[in-house]
Amino acid sequence: MLMNTLNFIAEEISFAKATRVQPRLAKPISSFLVNGSPKTGTTWMCRLLGSLPGYRRIGNLQRNLDAFRVVQPGSVIHGHETYSVDLSQILQTQKISVVLMIRDPRDQAVSRMYHVLRDKNEAGHEFMMQLDPDEALMYSINGTPGKMIGVVQSLEFTRRWLESELHKSVVKYEHLQAHPVRILHDVLSESGLEVSDQLVEAIIYRNNFERLSRGRKFWQNGRKQGEADSTSHFRKGIVGDWRNHFSEIHINRFKELAGETLIELGYESGYDW
Repeated sequence: MLMNTLNFIAEEISFAKATRVQPRLAKPISSFLVNGSPKTGTTWMCRLLGSLPGYRRIGNLQRNLDAFRVVQPGSVIHGHETYSVDLSQILQTQKISVVLMIRDPRDQAVSRMYHVLRDKNEAGHEFMMQLDPDEALMYSINGTPGKMIGVVQSLEFTRRWLESELHKSVVKYEHLQAHPVRILHDVLSESGLEVSDQLVEAIIYRNNFERLSRGRKFWQNGRKQGEADSTSHFRKGIVGDWRNHFSEIHINRFKELAGETLIELGYESGYDW
């Protein structure tokens, strides 16, 4: 416990030193909307951008266009916002840079299932709790209007943003996990922010899976990626976890609903998976 506390203090001191080399970020002139369908890594990206000096996370604006119109510079918005022309115009007027998060929709389905099982406030929680694991996963894949977004709705959400002419940084969760420093550098550069390697590395370390899994209990041991905790928002943190959950019936249903889209997004080269 003492060692964890001392390490936490040392890490925070290191981060504070890194932020001092970026004084021009203290008065930002723009903001970020980190957007994506649920369970694409939006929370992680929000934490990364919210660690920039002068920036702060302000949560989800819940599709309130009037709230977007008064967003202050330096805000990091966590969104699951459906694309619309009106929202696009507001984002451009308010100088809100969009970071669109994408993730393998099979991993999304697994993550979404565990999230609904964990969160009693989710619309489909009580129904899903009555299902066995295979049924719960199929429910997550199919979705139910008004209760749970399924793979078709999730991919349509992403497609509308990808096909829009609005400038955006498109980030695959898998790339962010594999190359976090490079990907964060790219996002910041595309938004007109030049940030030192020292600060980017400090931000990445400050928001790694082990630290995020501890939450505010910094004195406790964190979990390594792959060590699951179904009660945590940061459950497991690995790529390809769908292979541990999908049976043949889930695979066949997924191919039926989204096989072509998996190929279009670059997650598969064909139907032989």
